[in-house]
Amino acid sequence: MYDTRIAVLSDIHGNRLALESVLLDVTHKGIRNIVNLGDCLYGPLDPAGTAQLLMKLDFPTVRGNEDRIIVQPPSGQELSPTIVYTRDSLGHEALNWLENFSKTIVFHKNFFLCHGSPDRDDENGRQDWAGWLRTGLAL
Repeated sequence: MYDTRIAVLSDIHGNRLALESVLLDVTHKGIRNIVNLGDCLYGPLDPAGTAQLLMKLDFPTVRGNEDRIIVQPPSGQELSPTIVYTRDSLGHEALNWLENFSKTIVFHKNFFLCHGSPDRDDENGRQDWAGWLRTGLAL
């Protein structure tokens, strides 16, 4: 029988210690389905250690706005010290891993996953989800 319990991770922002704590709780509860809604590594705590752990675990992961900015910095703008630190902390493997995230994922045919909105990873809300779902823009 399919276990319908799902742990949804999001906005880890390079906090490996908090991620490890959450994963212990998820394991303790016996939850095997885990998805990640992005913004994995941007932050001054431990982006490299967080990347290594997440790459090893290989959860379905969508691209967050900060994931995108790490691998595709905006041109013509000065990068924040946090972006510079994060990029400098990550190796080629982690940057490639980030670059390959999808904007959206359908998980187990029933769960549509995105960061922000289906159209914009930096959007904080969506007024017309029903209309968007009818058009199926990201599927």
